[in-house]
Amino acid sequence: MGRRVSEGAGRHPICAWVVWGTGDPLYSRSGDRRYKVRSALTGAWVFYHYFVTTIRAVSSSAAGDAGSGLPLWRLYTLRACYFILSAGLGVYVWPSVLHHSNAFAEAQGVRFAVLAGLGATALLGFRYPVKMLPLLLFELIWKAVYLAGFALPLWRAHQISDAEAADIQAVLMVVILVPLIPWRYVWRHYVIESGDRWH
Repeated sequence: MGRRVSEGAGRHPICAWVVWGTGDPLYSRSGDRRYKVRSALTGAWVFYHYFVTTIRAVSSSAAGDAGSGLPLWRLYTLRACYFILSAGLGVYVWPSVLHHSNAFAEAQGVRFAVLAGLGATALLGFRYPVKMLPLLLFELIWKAVYLAGFALPLWRAHQISDAEAADIQAVLMVVILVPLIPWRYVWRHYVIESGDRWH
């Protein structure tokens, strides 16, 4: 699907591979950038609707996690989030980590090392889907910062290039994670609940 990040395209790897069935409008010569964004959001919604509906049907009568109070289908939706992170980064980042030139290491080494570490850490989410929730929150927060602090000003100034449109399309795929995260649990345990002692 499209050109790989290691080949110099300004395309962020996370979750870009999830969109299927609509082609890859990013490199199509027809259609504007708004169409590309709509395609990304449509693909995200189709994935969410199909996955959550299936998981609820399979696990509606199953017991949840006694410790967290989350139903079983919620644990599987969390595991889906970690799969998206680990598989997406494994496909698009790790090949460049294992095989690259010295010039690539100088220009992109730090960025790709961080992304590779993020994808490897996401594997822990398969075993500990609830305990690894801060990793998903980090993923949402940094992408929200990018969209609000960088992409939005470029859009207002009508200065979005094809490379920036590629980044925005890939980053917007984070909407897949939003409905899969148990926000009531996050609010209860990370906002309302008292933190650890300071002394």
